[in-house]
Amino acid sequence: MSRPRWKRRFLLLTGLGIVLGGPLLALFLSLQHVPEFYQKALDDSKVTPIVAEKVKQRTEKLIHEIERNDSGINQWTETIKEQECNSWLAFELPKRVPDLNSQGILNPRVRFENNMILLGCEFQGTRLSGVVSIALRPSLSHSNTLILEIMFAKIGQVPLPLNRLINEAQDFARREKVSLEGLVVEWEQTPDSTHRGRLTLKPSHPTEIQFLATSIRVLDEMLEITGERRVDESAKQNQHQVEGDGVLSN
Repeated sequence: MSRPRWKRRFLLLTGLGIVLGGPLLALFLSLQHVPEFYQKALDDSKVTPIVAEKVKQRTEKLIHEIERNDSGINQWTETIKEQECNSWLAFELPKRVPDLNSQGILNPRVRFENNMILLGCEFQGTRLSGVVSIALRPSLSHSNTLILEIMFAKIGQVPLPLNRLINEAQDFARREKVSLEGLVVEWEQTPDSTHRGRLTLKPSHPTEIQFLATSIRVLDEMLEITGERRVDESAKQNQHQVEGDGVLSN
Protein backbone atom coordinates (compact mmCIF):
# COMPACT_ATOMS: atom_id res chain seq x y z
CA MET A 1 0.00 0.00 0.00
CA SER A 2 1.37 3.36 -1.00
CA ARG A 3 2.03 5.97 1.64
CA PRO A 4 -0.50 8.55 0.27
CA ARG A 5 -3.29 5.94 0.22
CA TRP A 6 -2.44 4.82 3.75
CA LYS A 7 -2.53 8.42 4.93
CA ARG A 8 -5.93 9.00 3.31
CA ARG A 9 -7.38 5.91 4.99
CA PHE A 10 -5.89 6.90 8.32
CA LEU A 11 -7.38 10.39 8.06
CA LEU A 12 -10.74 8.89 7.00
CA LEU A 13 -10.84 6.53 9.98
CA THR A 14 -9.77 9.31 12.31
CA GLY A 15 -12.53 11.53 10.96
CA LEU A 16 -15.12 8.78 11.36
CA GLY A 17 -13.92 8.23 14.92
CA ILE A 18 -14.36 11.90 15.71
CA VAL A 19 -17.79 12.04 14.05
CA LEU A 20 -19.08 8.90 15.77
CA GLY A 21 -17.21 9.27 19.05
CA GLY A 22 -18.05 12.93 19.58
CA PRO A 23 -21.76 12.36 20.37
CA LEU A 24 -20.94 9.31 22.50
CA LEU A 25 -18.41 11.31 24.48
CA ALA A 26 -20.90 14.15 24.88
CA LEU A 27 -23.55 11.67 26.09
CA PHE A 28 -21.12 10.12 28.57
CA LEU A 29 -20.16 13.52 29.96
CA SER A 30 -23.83 14.52 30.18
CA LEU A 31 -24.63 11.38 32.16
CA GLN A 32 -21.75 12.06 34.56
CA HIS A 33 -22.91 15.61 35.33
CA VAL A 34 -23.57 16.25 39.05
CA PRO A 35 -26.04 19.10 39.78
CA GLU A 36 -24.63 21.83 41.96
CA PHE A 37 -27.46 21.62 44.53
CA TYR A 38 -26.83 17.89 44.98
CA GLN A 39 -23.08 18.18 45.48
CA LYS A 40 -23.62 21.01 47.96
CA ALA A 41 -26.09 18.88 49.94
CA LEU A 42 -23.66 15.94 50.04
CA ASP A 43 -20.93 18.22 51.39
CA ASP A 44 -23.16 19.80 54.06
CA SER A 45 -21.58 19.14 57.47
CA LYS A 46 -24.89 19.96 59.21
CA VAL A 47 -26.44 16.72 57.92
CA THR A 48 -25.93 14.44 60.94
CA PRO A 49 -27.64 11.53 62.76
CA ILE A 50 -28.33 13.82 65.73
CA VAL A 51 -30.34 16.21 63.55
CA ALA A 52 -32.22 13.27 62.02
CA GLU A 53 -33.17 11.96 65.47
CA LYS A 54 -34.39 15.40 66.57
CA VAL A 55 -36.61 15.69 63.48
CA LYS A 56 -38.03 12.24 64.14
CA GLN A 57 -38.81 13.04 67.79
CA ARG A 58 -40.35 16.42 66.95
CA THR A 59 -42.65 14.90 64.31
CA GLU A 60 -43.73 12.09 66.63
CA LYS A 61 -44.45 14.63 69.37
CA LEU A 62 -46.58 16.75 67.03
CA ILE A 63 -48.63 13.73 65.95
CA HIS A 64 -49.09 12.63 69.56
CA GLU A 65 -50.28 16.08 70.65
CA ILE A 66 -52.80 16.30 67.81
CA GLU A 67 -54.16 12.82 68.51
CA ARG A 68 -54.46 13.50 72.24
CA ASN A 69 -56.80 16.46 71.82
CA ASP A 70 -60.27 15.09 70.97
CA SER A 71 -62.32 18.27 70.75
CA GLY A 72 -62.50 21.27 68.43
CA ILE A 73 -60.07 22.07 65.67
CA ASN A 74 -56.33 22.18 66.27
CA GLN A 75 -54.20 24.41 64.10
CA TRP A 76 -50.63 23.31 63.55
CA THR A 77 -47.55 24.41 61.65
CA GLU A 78 -44.51 22.32 60.83
CA THR A 79 -41.37 23.93 59.44
CA ILE A 80 -38.67 21.67 58.04
CA LYS A 81 -35.25 23.01 57.24
CA GLU A 82 -33.23 21.69 54.35
CA GLN A 83 -30.54 20.20 56.60
CA GLU A 84 -33.21 18.52 58.74
CA CYS A 85 -34.84 16.87 55.75
CA ASN A 86 -31.50 15.76 54.34
CA SER A 87 -30.47 14.36 57.72
CA TRP A 88 -33.68 12.31 57.82
CA LEU A 89 -33.10 11.10 54.24
CA ALA A 90 -29.50 10.17 55.02
CA PHE A 91 -29.99 8.36 58.33
CA GLU A 92 -33.67 7.51 58.89
CA LEU A 93 -34.88 6.57 55.41
CA PRO A 94 -32.42 3.63 55.06
CA LYS A 95 -33.85 2.21 58.30
CA ARG A 96 -37.42 2.46 57.03
CA VAL A 97 -36.65 1.20 53.50
CA PRO A 98 -33.57 -1.00 53.98
CA ASP A 99 -33.59 -2.36 50.43
CA LEU A 100 -33.28 1.06 48.83
CA ASN A 101 -29.53 0.74 48.31
CA SER A 102 -29.83 -2.72 46.79
CA GLN A 103 -32.12 -1.22 44.17
CA GLY A 104 -29.34 1.15 43.12
CA ILE A 105 -30.77 4.27 44.82
CA LEU A 106 -28.18 5.94 47.03
CA ASN A 107 -27.77 9.13 49.04
CA PRO A 108 -31.05 10.99 48.38
CA ARG A 109 -30.95 14.73 49.08
CA VAL A 110 -33.24 17.72 48.59
CA ARG A 111 -32.92 21.41 47.94
CA PHE A 112 -35.69 23.87 48.90
CA GLU A 113 -35.89 27.10 46.95
CA ASN A 114 -38.68 29.51 46.03
CA ASN A 115 -41.71 27.32 45.33
CA MET A 116 -39.55 24.42 44.12
CA ILE A 117 -38.28 21.16 45.58
CA LEU A 118 -35.21 19.69 43.92
CA LEU A 119 -34.76 16.00 44.69
CA GLY A 120 -31.55 14.18 43.80
CA CYS A 121 -30.01 10.76 44.33
CA GLU A 122 -27.28 8.55 42.96
CA PHE A 123 -28.54 5.79 40.69
CA GLN A 124 -26.52 2.69 39.84
CA GLY A 125 -28.22 0.65 37.16
CA THR A 126 -27.12 -2.19 34.91
CA ARG A 127 -27.10 0.08 31.85
CA LEU A 128 -27.04 3.63 33.18
CA SER A 129 -25.50 5.22 36.25
CA GLY A 130 -25.45 8.81 37.38
CA VAL A 131 -27.18 11.39 39.53
CA VAL A 132 -30.95 11.56 39.03
CA SER A 133 -32.51 14.95 39.72
CA ILE A 134 -36.22 15.80 39.78
CA ALA A 135 -37.79 19.26 40.10
CA LEU A 136 -41.16 19.36 41.87
CA ARG A 137 -43.56 22.26 42.36
CA PRO A 138 -46.00 21.35 45.19
CA SER A 139 -49.45 22.77 45.80
CA LEU A 140 -52.58 21.85 47.75
CA SER A 141 -56.02 21.40 46.27
CA HIS A 142 -59.37 20.61 47.88
CA SER A 143 -59.96 17.67 50.23
CA ASN A 144 -56.40 17.39 51.47
CA THR A 145 -55.07 16.69 47.98
CA LEU A 146 -51.36 17.23 47.29
CA ILE A 147 -50.38 18.05 43.72
CA LEU A 148 -46.77 17.67 42.61
CA GLU A 149 -46.08 19.28 39.27
CA ILE A 150 -42.96 17.62 37.88
CA MET A 151 -40.98 20.19 35.93
CA PHE A 152 -38.23 17.81 34.82
CA ALA A 153 -36.48 14.56 35.62
CA LYS A 154 -32.90 13.96 34.49
CA ILE A 155 -30.00 11.60 34.88
CA GLY A 156 -27.00 13.87 34.67
CA GLN A 157 -28.13 16.35 32.03
CA VAL A 158 -30.11 13.80 30.01
CA PRO A 159 -33.93 14.07 30.32
CA LEU A 160 -35.81 10.98 31.54
CA PRO A 161 -39.24 9.94 30.23
CA LEU A 162 -41.62 10.43 33.14
CA ASN A 163 -44.05 7.63 32.29
CA ARG A 164 -41.31 5.05 32.66
CA LEU A 165 -40.00 6.70 35.81
CA ILE A 166 -43.44 6.72 37.47
CA ASN A 167 -44.11 3.10 36.49
CA GLU A 168 -40.76 1.98 37.93
CA ALA A 169 -41.44 3.89 41.16
CA GLN A 170 -44.83 2.18 41.51
CA ASP A 171 -43.26 -1.22 40.81
CA PHE A 172 -40.64 -0.52 43.48
CA ALA A 173 -43.35 0.44 46.00
CA ARG A 174 -45.17 -2.83 45.32
CA ARG A 175 -42.01 -4.96 45.56
CA GLU A 176 -40.85 -3.33 48.77
CA LYS A 177 -44.40 -3.26 50.20
CA VAL A 178 -44.33 0.49 50.72
CA SER A 179 -47.75 1.20 52.22
CA LEU A 180 -50.03 3.49 50.21
CA GLU A 181 -53.11 2.48 52.18
CA GLY A 182 -55.74 5.20 52.30
CA LEU A 183 -54.11 7.09 49.44
CA VAL A 184 -55.03 7.42 45.78
CA VAL A 185 -52.14 8.15 43.39
CA GLU A 186 -52.98 9.67 40.02
CA TRP A 187 -50.50 10.44 37.24
CA GLU A 188 -51.13 12.78 34.33
CA GLN A 189 -48.52 13.54 31.71
CA THR A 190 -48.45 16.94 30.05
CA PRO A 191 -49.84 16.38 26.52
CA ASP A 192 -47.05 18.24 24.72
CA SER A 193 -44.10 16.82 26.69
CA THR A 194 -42.74 13.46 27.78
CA HIS A 195 -40.66 15.14 30.47
CA ARG A 196 -43.33 17.05 32.42
CA GLY A 197 -46.42 15.93 34.28
CA ARG A 198 -48.57 16.07 37.38
CA LEU A 199 -48.70 13.64 40.29
CA THR A 200 -51.77 13.83 42.54
CA LEU A 201 -51.99 12.28 46.02
CA LYS A 202 -55.37 12.29 47.75
CA PRO A 203 -57.22 10.34 50.47
CA SER A 204 -59.12 7.32 49.19
CA HIS A 205 -61.93 7.70 51.73
CA PRO A 206 -62.92 10.09 54.56
CA THR A 207 -62.07 9.23 58.14
CA GLU A 208 -63.62 10.40 61.39
CA ILE A 209 -60.53 12.40 62.38
CA GLN A 210 -58.83 14.16 59.51
CA PHE A 211 -55.38 15.70 59.62
CA LEU A 212 -55.74 18.30 56.92
CA ALA A 213 -52.88 20.19 55.35
CA THR A 214 -54.21 23.64 54.51
CA SER A 215 -51.13 25.24 52.95
CA ILE A 216 -47.65 24.37 51.78
CA ARG A 217 -44.87 26.83 51.04
CA VAL A 218 -41.39 26.20 49.73
CA LEU A 219 -39.05 28.94 50.89
CA ASP A 220 -35.30 29.24 50.54
CA GLU A 221 -33.84 26.23 52.41
CA MET A 222 -37.15 25.66 54.20
CA LEU A 223 -40.47 23.86 53.76
CA GLU A 224 -43.50 25.11 55.71
CA ILE A 225 -46.71 23.12 56.09
CA THR A 226 -49.76 24.32 58.02
CA GLY A 227 -52.84 22.30 58.79
CA GLU A 228 -55.62 21.47 61.17
CA ARG A 229 -57.20 18.55 62.92
CA ARG A 230 -60.88 18.25 62.09
CA VAL A 231 -63.59 15.85 63.19
CA ASP A 232 -65.67 14.81 60.20
CA GLU A 233 -69.19 14.29 61.57
CA SER A 234 -70.47 12.63 58.39
CA ALA A 235 -67.69 10.05 58.50
CA LYS A 236 -68.38 9.56 62.19
CA GLN A 237 -72.07 8.90 61.52
CA ASN A 238 -71.21 6.49 58.71
CA GLN A 239 -68.84 4.60 61.01
CA HIS A 240 -71.52 4.34 63.71
CA GLN A 241 -74.03 3.15 61.10
CA VAL A 242 -71.64 0.40 59.97
CA GLU A 243 -71.10 -0.67 63.59
CA GLY A 244 -74.85 -0.65 64.19
CA ASP A 245 -75.50 -2.81 61.15
CA GLY A 246 -72.92 -5.25 62.39
CA VAL A 247 -74.67 -5.57 65.73
CA LEU A 248 -78.06 -6.13 64.09
CA SER A 249 -76.67 -8.75 61.75
CA ASN A 250 -75.48 -10.77 64.73
